Parts: sequence; C-alpha cells; structure tokens
Amino acid sequence: MSIEEGRAIYDLAGRLFPICRSITGDGVRETLKILKDICRNMKIHEAPTGTKAFDWVVPKE
Repeated sequence: MSIEEGRAIYDLAGRLFPICRSITGDGVRETLKILKDICRNMKIHEAPTGTKAFDWVVPKE
C-alpha cells in the first residue's frame, strides 16, 4: 500500500466515523452516499417500513 492509498483510507475513515448510524435512518443513507462516490457501480435500494425481507421486517426509523 502506498502512502497516498493509506492517506485516502485514513481520510475516508475520518469522514465516516462521526456519522451516527443505526440499522435504518439518515446516517446509513449518508454513509452509503459517501461509499457510492468511491464504488460508482454500487446500487442503493430502500424498502419502506413494514416490508418483509425473508424472516425480518423493516423497522421504523
């Protein structure tokens, strides 16, 4: 790993660490938006509260 790559990872961690996240909510959306800037092919899907996903139901935010 080069110094530049190390710095980029460190800077990314500095952007992501202060975001307040739980399993749902704006913190997750903000985190995914930042990661999508790096991984341009990443697709983000949202499911409304109450949606059944296998043996789980999407909770309220």
